[in-house]
Amino acid sequence: MKMQTLVGGGAFLIASLVASLLFGYSLSAPTVPIIYVDPSSPPGGNGNSWETACRDLQTAIDAAPPEARIWCASGDFGQIAIAKPICLWGGFAGTEEYLDERSLSAHECIIRSLTVTAGVELDGFTFFPSDHRGRSVFLNADDAVLANCRFDRCSSEQELILSRNSTGIYLINCTVTGCAAGAKMPVSLIRFDNCQDVVVANCTIADNRLTSSDRAILDFHDSKGEVFNTILWNPGYREIDADGTADLIVSDSDIRLGFPGEGVFSSDPLFADDYHLGAESPCRDIGSPEGAPEDDREGDPRPFGRGYDIGADECLLPGVPFEPTAAFSPPSPEADRPIRSFPRRLGGTPPPISPSPSPTPDFSPSPTPVPSASPTPVWYNAFKVQASADDAHEPGIGTRSSTNIMTD
Repeated sequence: MKMQTLVGGGAFLIASLVASLLFGYSLSAPTVPIIYVDPSSPPGGNGNSWETACRDLQTAIDAAPPEARIWCASGDFGQIAIAKPICLWGGFAGTEEYLDERSLSAHECIIRSLTVTAGVELDGFTFFPSDHRGRSVFLNADDAVLANCRFDRCSSEQELILSRNSTGIYLINCTVTGCAAGAKMPVSLIRFDNCQDVVVANCTIADNRLTSSDRAILDFHDSKGEVFNTILWNPGYREIDADGTADLIVSDSDIRLGFPGEGVFSSDPLFADDYHLGAESPCRDIGSPEGAPEDDREGDPRPFGRGYDIGADECLLPGVPFEPTAAFSPPSPEADRPIRSFPRRLGGTPPPISPSPSPTPDFSPSPTPVPSASPTPVWYNAFKVQASADDAHEPGIGTRSSTNIMTD
């Protein structure tokens, strides 16, 4: 199934989006290199094309300049650390020319653990069992996006995902299922600690386990954020905890133990195979269209049927009339909904925007770079943005050097 692009261009693009959407002006995205990674490639690849792809993802990350885009073919990439603003996309077979040719279900890209200390966009990766002694994901950076990612039966001695002292953290179209956290100490599954502008949208978080029922699956501590169009169904544990000075908005979600918020209900989501929504699921067709992604995690288009589905899956089965339970609270008219404006939900002064750093010598631009196409609106998080049409429809994004950029 084809995937649509979510975002491109790293921190520069995020800053440009904020500027254009919240403050009425726009900037042109810089020309940035694209690097190809394929674990099945022969040794010595320079990363300039699929034919000469780099074999090791960490090597590509370390050699890449800021704002680079990395395309990953299927494989197991082990433990990864990212300390520069870059974009990583998984789900490629290793032959594609266009971003929307990739298939996450057919070409799985596995990461065992991830540490992020700079703005990053990670789209289309699977976090798989590793019995990792620490955390599967540690985010200590502003403007970090995990989109179309899957956490499958992961086991962690600490939190599965921890974000600390960060602004602009996004979990979009992600599934977290069958995972366990806190083998060494009582912890929450996903914790945001002193974070601002957190968005959890169209995620499915179900059948996970903790060592202590006193902890929560989704924990906002001294953090500000929003959860919407999300399924939280983890029998035996509290689904959401907001403590300290937490400021949390929850809406249009199926939460097993409920939670105060518009459109929040508690009904068995009636999953089918692999946490897809069944034909009779109460989560079908009742999600908020405001801020909903245009595709689900597998690339199926949203909406299908009468409306947007809640969770990471958009059910493509023939529609079955839904009879609300007593616990179901239908959403109010769109006119009554608060306007989501993440990132930087509270507005303020425009963020500083600096020129994109010059590429390193190994990624020097070609003498005649191809000009970018006219901006095309695509979906990103909770609002429309202007992103380069190159991302989804133009082959050979960015510039490529004729010299070797890296070797394995």
